[in-house]
Amino acid sequence: MNVQKTIKAIVVVGTISLVAAGCGTSSATPIPPAPHSAVAATSHRKPGKVQHIRGVVSALTTNQLTLKTPAGKVLSFALSTKTKYRQKKSLIARTQIPTGATVIVGAVPQHAARLVRLVSKP
Repeated sequence: MNVQKTIKAIVVVGTISLVAAGCGTSSATPIPPAPHSAVAATSHRKPGKVQHIRGVVSALTTNQLTLKTPAGKVLSFALSTKTKYRQKKSLIARTQIPTGATVIVGAVPQHAARLVRLVSKP
């Protein structure tokens, strides 16, 4: 309980310090958004959070999926024996996902994809 109160006090004191220093004023220059890529998209998220990335399958092997995002970036995802493949709510085989299909990949950064969801076939 004391740890929570200490953390809360530190956050409050830090916020007051920033406001007093003028860091919260409207004259601050906004930070431009990072370019869209698997690495840049993960930089603002907590480690261990699943991300969902949509794209068109360029290549699919037993251990790797390569897709092209709507922004034109080419991304590769590791696949494992634990990766699940779905179409709607049904499980499907990896071999049922053709090149050119639109998919949504659910993956934690720097880990094998957890889920590949088939959205539409070419």
